Amino acid sequence: MEPRDTLTFGLAPGGEIVVWMMNQVGNEVELARLQANEMDRNPDIYRANTREYLEEHGEYLKEHGIPLTGW
Repeated sequence: MEPRDTLTFGLAPGGEIVVWMMNQVGNEVELARLQANEMDRNPDIYRANTREYLEEHGEYLKEHGIPLTGW
């Protein structure tokens, strides 16, 4: 059996988020079931924050990619 080393995030209508730890088919473990909240915020703010983040950290991400282990 492989170790449980894969996290899967599911998004459902109504803003529900489910997180599973995967192994073999039928042997997944549900870790969390969360309810997202709609924010009354202008989407342009998010776009500006993303642009700013990429200006500061974009070169590192291009060189090293997005870290997927150790967190």
